[in-house]
Amino acid sequence: MPMPIRTSPRPWRLRAIRRTPPPITAKPFAATRATFRQRTIWGALLAAEGKLPGAVEQFRYALRLEPGYVDAQNNLGSVLAWQGKVAEARQHLQRALELATAQGNKPAIDAMRQRLQALTE
Repeated sequence: MPMPIRTSPRPWRLRAIRRTPPPITAKPFAATRATFRQRTIWGALLAAEGKLPGAVEQFRYALRLEPGYVDAQNNLGSVLAWQGKVAEARQHLQRALELATAQGNKPAIDAMRQRLQALTE
């Protein structure tokens, strides 16, 4: 025998509706430290699948949250280069190189220099 369908709202739902929204000055959940890394990983997965516009969107979102994130700058520059937007790609790769140099990341510096050199040729 099927269960009867309830037509009256549940009391816990009514309480949830009556709550006041959080103040506008509260920091949104999306701006947490882990989110920009997640967006960068998601962008890399999209790029690997060939979904370049989606990857660019994810990298740009990560950079809005954390402008100094080297991986997002580097990946965005690479994807833009694959799309043929060489001038914009060069800007992002140059910024990634500056950030990596400031952090002292020698392997990343060498890889970025090679990538920049390949774009100028």
